[in-house]
Amino acid sequence: MANVTVVEPNTLLRLGILKLLQTLDCALVTTGIDYAQLFQGAPRKANTDLMLLSVPGAYDQMIELVSAAQQRYTPNRILLLSDTQTLPYSLLNLPPVLAGYISKYSSQDVLKTSVMLVLAGGKCFPHPDMIHQAGAGEGAI
Repeated sequence: MANVTVVEPNTLLRLGILKLLQTLDCALVTTGIDYAQLFQGAPRKANTDLMLLSVPGAYDQMIELVSAAQQRYTPNRILLLSDTQTLPYSLLNLPPVLAGYISKYSSQDVLKTSVMLVLAGGKCFPHPDMIHQAGAGEGAI
């Protein structure tokens, strides 16, 4: 059984993600928290196999959230859920605990598949060519 923590400041989105995770074909224990809960109190001793961490497009804020997640929950793996549709920063020099990055605008199937892949030990980052194509296509819309 895997323990999954969803860190999302938007309550409705957090509840939706938790509900979606219940539809996966694996045994999960899920918990949902917001940013305030991520930063307060002493570090938890509970084992977190996977953390879905909602991050803004700003690199400094993302680093602060990842650091808080590691200090408080010590997740085995972190899957970033981004407010942006494309990767706004380089993933070089980031901690090895980061196992993936997907946009909150992704489909339910992409989120479910990404979670299953990361839980199975894989990684899911956008291919660099897809990032450049998406960035070029945004101006055309």
